[in-house]
Amino acid sequence: MTAKAVINKTARHSSDAAIESTFRTVLDELIDENVLACSAILSLSELRFTREVPTLCVTCTDRPVLCVNPDFLREHTRNDTDVKAVILHEFLHVLLGHTLARSQPSPALNIAWDAVINHLIQREFGEAYGEVFRQYYKRSRGLTSLLGPWTRDQLDEVYRKKGPLLELRRKLYRGRVIAEDVLELVEEFQDTAKALDLPDNRHFIGNRESTVPWESLSREISTALTAPNEA
Repeated sequence: MTAKAVINKTARHSSDAAIESTFRTVLDELIDENVLACSAILSLSELRFTREVPTLCVTCTDRPVLCVNPDFLREHTRNDTDVKAVILHEFLHVLLGHTLARSQPSPALNIAWDAVINHLIQREFGEAYGEVFRQYYKRSRGLTSLLGPWTRDQLDEVYRKKGPLLELRRKLYRGRVIAEDVLELVEEFQDTAKALDLPDNRHFIGNRESTVPWESLSREISTALTAPNEA
């Protein structure tokens, strides 16, 4: 009888050190490029590489922590642009106030937030920054497919076609829709859709699944962002 394999979430792989070093370098570059957006958050947050989270997320222990799973980086990021895109995704959740919610957001709201954020990143930094999301969510269908922003060429291929999801994609691409509008459509169709889950047992990038209570996370980040700087 074969013993069941147990995943050691604290184990390090031989290439972890290289991945972590690359991530830190890219993160430093991002700070230099986006000082106003990133420096305040990074000055308050610890960077921790861990397999306790499936992708990456902002969580907290005694203070806010950016947790990153090296396996996610290894499997789903191909270059520095991909890494910057997923970091920007996480920071935008904080900067847009999503982490200040008093309760755990619903799957529908998470999809609405992520759709707007992923399209915002591509719109502001270029289609290359949307590629990591396109690749990660390429097998998603229906509502969750909105998390992978299309390119201009993809939209041009279906310019004659109509439908609520296509119309929403066009508005997301142009920045003419807000999260509340996306949420309205997601909630309208979620009962008739198969599910709001992802294929291949994947997790949403920047997922909010955490061993730390959401209320604790919200309180910790809220305090950190509003507290005066100490000399």
